[in-house]
Amino acid sequence: MNIIELYNINNNIDVRTNLISLKDKLSKELSLTDLKQDINYNTEIFAKLLFDEDSKVRKNAALIIGMIDEPGLVKNLYESYEKENTLFVRSAYLKSLRKYDFSAYKDSLTERLNNLKKAEYEQSELKHIAEELQELKTMVGIKGEREAVSFRNPKEPVLIFLTCKKEMADILAEQVKEMTGLVTKKVFCGVALKTADIGKVSCIRTYKEKDSNYDVIHIGEVIDKIKEKLSTAHITFLKTDDVVIFFNENKKDRTKYLRVLLVSIVVLMGSIMGIMNFHADVNMIHSQSTMVNALTKNPKKYLPYFQIPYSIGIGVGVALFFNKFIPTYAKNEPSPLDLKMKSLNKEIENELRNTK
Repeated sequence: MNIIELYNINNNIDVRTNLISLKDKLSKELSLTDLKQDINYNTEIFAKLLFDEDSKVRKNAALIIGMIDEPGLVKNLYESYEKENTLFVRSAYLKSLRKYDFSAYKDSLTERLNNLKKAEYEQSELKHIAEELQELKTMVGIKGEREAVSFRNPKEPVLIFLTCKKEMADILAEQVKEMTGLVTKKVFCGVALKTADIGKVSCIRTYKEKDSNYDVIHIGEVIDKIKEKLSTAHITFLKTDDVVIFFNENKKDRTKYLRVLLVSIVVLMGSIMGIMNFHADVNMIHSQSTMVNALTKNPKKYLPYFQIPYSIGIGVGVALFFNKFIPTYAKNEPSPLDLKMKSLNKEIENELRNTK
């Protein structure tokens, strides 16, 4: 098998592009057996490219080494990683290195991880440092770290402010009273209350102005709340989806009709161009002229009498398809557009549930 990318890489022809192409082939259809049987296959060339002056060449060469199962290149990978000064390349070395036995370098990698944690970085460097940190944590066996925080209730009642959106202050006050029995006072940023048992109010949800315009209540929370009130209740859910709550601002939409007008114009123009291009592609004028000629023997005179109802029929057909032509029928059955909108809304809600 003759792999053109290997030939070009060996002959220093557009090395970066060919490395990327070879990497894509290895991840899709090219097997390691075919790769290693190629006459141009040479591990030394990949080891050499780890020190190329082009940072993207170094990165792709490192990633390919992780895909070709060559333990003899582990030392080259680690030495290149230690000497690498370009931040976005460093994580590529680690991704490939962790596919081999790197136990000989584990202490050095742990030391590198600790040094990265202590150092300070500029904003532009944070993304690549985070990628390197994640790889190092995976390699040295450190999972997601969380610092333990202890909290003790005060001996005397203290003043607490629960901040929220202005329109939700009354609801928040009712919720505090129902859950704790405490009296609250409405303030500019939410509600205020005094208590020595902060744990009672710490679990109450609040929504600030800067918060998102939706929230997700997980089904487990619903079960917990029901069990608190009715410990012996048997709960069966007809739908096990988490609940998505949207907060609508009570603001008048002053640009609604303007946006509808602009979208309608764009859609109308797009539809017109689509229909015109379709008719031009299939040579509709010739087909219609042939039909009219067969019926009347005078297509020039009678062709408009055929095209006018044909054009009206297109509009009527679209209206019938979207179930908006017969009002009483449209009320009883959703149109294809309604179904598509419901499907889209469901996908949006599922994505919100997964990201919250």
